[in-house]
Amino acid sequence: MRGIFDTHVHYEEPPLVSTTIENFKAVFNYHNVKKVVFLSIPHLYGELDLTHNLKALYYKKVFSPNAYAFAGLEHDFNLTASDRAQSYLDQVKKYLSVGYDGIKILEGKPTLRRVFKYKLSHPVYDLMYSYLEKIGAPITMHNAEPSEFWDESKLSAYAVSQGWGCGKGDLTKEEMLKDVLDIMKKHPKLKLTLAHFGFMCDAPNFAEQFFSYPNTKFDITPGGYEYYHMADNLDYWLKFIEKYQDRIKYGTDTTNVEIENLSSEDCLKKASPTFARKWLASNEELFYYSTPVYGVKLPDKILDKIFMQNALNEYGKPKTIDDGYFYRELQRLKPLAKSEKDIIDLEYIEKTY
Repeated sequence: MRGIFDTHVHYEEPPLVSTTIENFKAVFNYHNVKKVVFLSIPHLYGELDLTHNLKALYYKKVFSPNAYAFAGLEHDFNLTASDRAQSYLDQVKKYLSVGYDGIKILEGKPTLRRVFKYKLSHPVYDLMYSYLEKIGAPITMHNAEPSEFWDESKLSAYAVSQGWGCGKGDLTKEEMLKDVLDIMKKHPKLKLTLAHFGFMCDAPNFAEQFFSYPNTKFDITPGGYEYYHMADNLDYWLKFIEKYQDRIKYGTDTTNVEIENLSSEDCLKKASPTFARKWLASNEELFYYSTPVYGVKLPDKILDKIFMQNALNEYGKPKTIDDGYFYRELQRLKPLAKSEKDIIDLEYIEKTY
């Protein structure tokens, strides 16, 4: 099995850091993951998790020299719009100076838009985007959701249970896709990767507009419905992948939640990397939902780019972590720990860093 660069890995609640490390080692070994990006999402459920950004650097250290860390924004809703804009700029400057390799933006997920209010193209983010564009730092962004999320009758039971359905009060899917294009109109050289094919697999006109900018990319992280949308227009998408083969990266959305109870090879096989890898490299019948979808078995030349080379070309060598910053941040967070788990995790991190 060829070596893989997984550009989209998360770590969430509830597993402990110590358990997470062992489970990641098992998954990475099983899937021959040679390099990995840990994406911080400190506001996953709306409320701020102060430990999340620090953990990204910690996991990067654990899996060094083959790991990268992307920081997430921390939001202070008590600030005015102008002060928030300055805060976002100050944050990314700090993160990129102390060892983070890029920025993760989950704020385009509809459930979080309800919390943060602003569109992603709102001027409150412009100082940040302008700086990231100027220095050429990469962003991985989650924007929108599959179209099915606007039709509850088509949602999976799990999506319904998570409250992911969209409706009154939410932007429409088209408005969300236009939002990303509005970012690019203002910041045309931004190094912006949209996760999950940008949720554009049933909107190829938006995909083409997005790729008209020189530094835009997709990662292929499974947003399950997208693979079915591609199957409905497969000739187009195979040509798209061939045309933009240098701008598509591999990602899986592997999380420590999904693999919390690893106990067998069967569990490893069911982890999300299996679907993504087989869709690219085989013509097997695959199931993300109850309906089969078939792998596309891309040529080896394209597979080598998507699985490894495109991410290497973009990210280069991981930045060096500023250990002084890490220890200062750890000491700042210890007295702010909100739960017993946070206390255990921070003590473990301090002991093993």
